[in-house]
Amino acid sequence: MVIMSSRDGGNLLENTLNSIRLQTRPPKLISVVIDGGDITPNLKIIEDSCRSIPYLTIEHRGREFSYRDVRRMSANLNEAYNAAIKKIGKIDFLFISGDDCHYPSNYVEDLMQYMIRDNVTVASGICMSPHSHPLREMHPTGSGRMIRHDYWLQIGASFPLSYGWETWLLYRAEMDGEKVTVYSDLQFNHLHPRGRTHGFIHWGKARYLLGFHPLYMLGRTVLDLSGRGTTISKKGTLKMLLGYLFAPILFKIKKDSYAHPLTDIQKFVRERQLITMREKLKILLK
Repeated sequence: MVIMSSRDGGNLLENTLNSIRLQTRPPKLISVVIDGGDITPNLKIIEDSCRSIPYLTIEHRGREFSYRDVRRMSANLNEAYNAAIKKIGKIDFLFISGDDCHYPSNYVEDLMQYMIRDNVTVASGICMSPHSHPLREMHPTGSGRMIRHDYWLQIGASFPLSYGWETWLLYRAEMDGEKVTVYSDLQFNHLHPRGRTHGFIHWGKARYLLGFHPLYMLGRTVLDLSGRGTTISKKGTLKMLLGYLFAPILFKIKKDSYAHPLTDIQKFVRERQLITMREKLKILLK
């Protein structure tokens, strides 16, 4: 089953749907949530796609969150999943896609086979677009990501709104002792530039809520400003730091949202980041 969020996808959405339709292992269902008030520009594309893909379902929701709000994707993907699972019941894998992706025809089938062979819970290929993340081979991407459905049910079958859906899932799976990996021989493309228009202040808030260590956050900011760690603009990087530093004030976060003592996942994130920083420091001191 494929879940997807779209706003003003247009021809890119059509390309993505066709790319999924032509997979050697097509899904049981593609569930797309389109948010925003005016869907007229996309109406013909949606109608044509529904005729050519009988297992496509479209859900419409109001513009609850701005395009840049980190909560938007989590809310839309949750709705896409809930609408789809009622229709098809049991599935083995859940696939997440953006509305601007192009996958080679073997992508989904090979990814499933690799995950079964290696007993992996969360995985993706790598995005080969020129604007993709420089460290793309380290962590599964957001789009093009597959999740074992039994694990998805185990963690509540829902993305938390404020944590940021991409990073939270990876940390949660690793905390639970699940295997998370990237298969570099499976490659796909985003057709729209990434990491330029997101709400980075909200991303900073998500990192605060996930328990990012202050020193790790500072180090990531320096790395990102240098252009070596991300494709995010310098302005976006500074906004993310601002959102992190002033999250309690900007977003009126209550104490129970950032627990003291730290929650299990916040503890795990801190410990992982401390280990990473120690390893980097050892390399620098050699």
